[in-house]
Amino acid sequence: METKNERLRLSYPTKKKRKDKTDFVVKGMYEMYKTGKSLEQIGKVYKKSRQAVYDNFKARGFQLRIKKVYPAIYYKGNKYTASLNGYFRATRRDKNLILHRLIWEKHNGKINPKDYILHKDGDKTNNDISNLQLIKNGRLKLSPVFSTDVICGK
Repeated sequence: METKNERLRLSYPTKKKRKDKTDFVVKGMYEMYKTGKSLEQIGKVYKKSRQAVYDNFKARGFQLRIKKVYPAIYYKGNKYTASLNGYFRATRRDKNLILHRLIWEKHNGKINPKDYILHKDGDKTNNDISNLQLIKNGRLKLSPVFSTDVICGK
């Protein structure tokens, strides 16, 4: 006859079974990561924090992407650093300065606040004037190089 402890032990998965299941889930998470998803995006799918996803990958020795760190750019006495969305910005008093918009204005005059400046090659760090294109408000979707990844809002 089984004791109560033996019945309980049989009803719960062993540590090895739980570890195998966890490894299987983490491998699935890593496959998503290899397709270009961020740790945060994976965490939302699996209902985990970004840090928990990171810790699971590190504990299993999975290779993680290296975040690009861009050096600061100095332009007209202001220091511009890459923001989280990839654009170079500076804050001066209560005003945000966006580098690609300032470069466009230097060469072509004032920009309507509703207009966009598009990076033709999609590289937000390439602020050469030949790579910038003005897109009038309302004509954004008509642009042949339209992509939400390369458009900066107001």
